[in-house]
Amino acid sequence: MTKSEHITVEIPAGILFISRSEWKIFPNPNEGLFTLEVSEFDGDGLTFEIYNSLGQKVASQNLELIDGNQFPVDLRKYPSGVYTAKLISDNTSDSKSLIIE
Repeated sequence: MTKSEHITVEIPAGILFISRSEWKIFPNPNEGLFTLEVSEFDGDGLTFEIYNSLGQKVASQNLELIDGNQFPVDLRKYPSGVYTAKLISDNTSDSKSLIIE
């Protein structure tokens, strides 16, 4: 005899998850002048953060995706090294590495 249970999982409407395929930062690596490109996002806004190799937040910007999907990211004032770019929505976040030469 097999016992089974039904589990219902409700996913609220309007939640859109950020995935690696929905945003990119380029060219990477470079001397600090990047472009952030976001696609397939229907939310109200995003927060873009940059962390140094010690995990300290060094930059943060709120993004409103109204007319376009590309944003300049000027990190030329920061020293060379590996940084983490983090894109945050209301419900999730995703991170990518970037290199300032």
